[in-house]
Amino acid sequence: SMLVLLIVSGTFFLLWGWKKLGMKKSIFSIGAFLGLILILVSVFPKSLNRFRNIDKFQYDYENKSPLNHFNAEFNEKNWTGITVRLAIWNAVIEDVNWPNLIGVGSGDVEEGLNKSYEKRNFHLAIENNFNSHNQYLDFFLSTGLIGLIIFVTSFSALILFSIKTKNYPLFFFVVIVLLTMLTENILNRNMGIVFYAFLVSAFSSRQEVFKKNSIP
Repeated sequence: SMLVLLIVSGTFFLLWGWKKLGMKKSIFSIGAFLGLILILVSVFPKSLNRFRNIDKFQYDYENKSPLNHFNAEFNEKNWTGITVRLAIWNAVIEDVNWPNLIGVGSGDVEEGLNKSYEKRNFHLAIENNFNSHNQYLDFFLSTGLIGLIIFVTSFSALILFSIKTKNYPLFFFVVIVLLTMLTENILNRNMGIVFYAFLVSAFSSRQEVFKKNSIP
């Protein structure tokens, strides 16, 4: 999700910012953003732990080592953000009852995940009560294929609206959310829902968009 934010934000400033802010201000904004990242990395060097062993894809469900997190000591045997997600996704997909058209309901997803973890002695996931770490997979499990299609369609409508109205801040924000949901369940928490709803509303209600489309 951090890499997605960096890549999409950089692209936004190059394409939209260059046109609206001008070349100098756009380059300055990107430089200031990168400078802030370098400062944060120098102040919090352990934050790089999250990106170490990023090319590691092999995992053992019964591995009892902890996760290489931001403020933890790095160890080659530890789980990484990538291996944890791969293990979760593989376990969940293997245990899906096909065809999954209506899902098990939002209240029973956690129980299903825990059964998959226990079945494989996935110690780390059991201890931390991990969710699916994929918003699309979570919607698929809870509401089935029908719910997932409705979910994706709602975001597609936002993308089309942003393109039609040339609302590039909204477009890039929705793209960030769509890509981030590949590895995070951002809509499973109140703060994620409030953050998403507030910014979509703010970007969608720009004054020039209202005027152009005659929205009361």
